[in-house]
Amino acid sequence: MKKGSITVFLSLLLGIVLSLVCTSIYSAKIAASRTMTVSAMDQSLYSVFAEYDTDVLENYGLFFLDGGYGKSQFQPGSLYKRAKSYAAAVLEPGKNSILAGNSLLNIQIKNGGISGYALASDGNGRLLKSQAIAYMQDTLLEQGVQSLLSKLQNQQQQEAGNNQSGNVQAGEQAITDYDAVKQQAEEEQERKKQETDSSQGEE
Repeated sequence: MKKGSITVFLSLLLGIVLSLVCTSIYSAKIAASRTMTVSAMDQSLYSVFAEYDTDVLENYGLFFLDGGYGKSQFQPGSLYKRAKSYAAAVLEPGKNSILAGNSLLNIQIKNGGISGYALASDGNGRLLKSQAIAYMQDTLLEQGVQSLLSKLQNQQQQEAGNNQSGNVQAGEQAITDYDAVKQQAEEEQERKKQETDSSQGEE
């Protein structure tokens, strides 16, 4: 009787321990799967947004994506396929390999879609215009300084034969022009800020 009771006790204890171990492994698998999914989505979005339009970036300093991929109309299906392929590279790293096999996580993409997007042409290009204006206002002072420096260099070359007093006057004129451009830029930024505040208040 004692041998039988000990065997039953050990069997119950072993069953409890195995259940605990299996539950821990399953919980770790679920947590790892969630982390892998988030990483795959981040990788996918970063990879898609890395295909920004270089012309818009160079001209306006804005990161916009060509959603048509060379076509005249927006192609959400093509955009989703590219995002899916980038995510699959993280979730199923050995899918197309000869040595491919089932991993411990065994995550697969079954379905998905694009939940929402905003086009640069929405609202008659309001988004593009607002960001382009903000970029030009932010760089207005820099552009003014470069223009004044160029003007100053030209004056110095033309007045190379003049005396020192003439050069001092040219420098003072350049400083005056710089102050005027700086004040104009500040006034323009203040005006834009007031327009933005008023538009937000109307909405």
